[in-house]
Amino acid sequence: MLIGVEWFNGGFQALSPLHTPGLCLFARQALMSMDLLNKVATTALLGFVVSSMMAMGVSLPGLAFAEMGPGDLGLALGYPVVPREPYPPEMREARERVFSACRKNRVAFLETAAPENITAKLDEGVRVIAGHREETSILGRAHQKRTMPV
Repeated sequence: MLIGVEWFNGGFQALSPLHTPGLCLFARQALMSMDLLNKVATTALLGFVVSSMMAMGVSLPGLAFAEMGPGDLGLALGYPVVPREPYPPEMREARERVFSACRKNRVAFLETAAPENITAKLDEGVRVIAGHREETSILGRAHQKRTMPV
């Protein structure tokens, strides 16, 4: 099970596959209770999306990954269309803060990648890749000399 947690406009917002209300409620409850959060971490992959300019620590126990949410952050900054790389300066700064916090806390950083930039992303330290293109996965595995079990 994958549960995402988003920090947006000063508060946590729980995300889940298909935004299932029960899972969202469960994720919200997990954020309010460290004991429950530790239980969630043993049965779910917990992620954290930072969608505001506020620098957030990503040191929650059991946290698997974090990302700078370019869609929501872009909207919050007044961009009517989601900015793509290269990001505007304020989004680059937010990305670097989240990425630095991930490195410091040994949490994987999630970001989109494409065949054109997958090797650079991996070399930079991005560890969770979004992008929905099999070619990206194939190139990334080859670059890291990994194989996919069949």
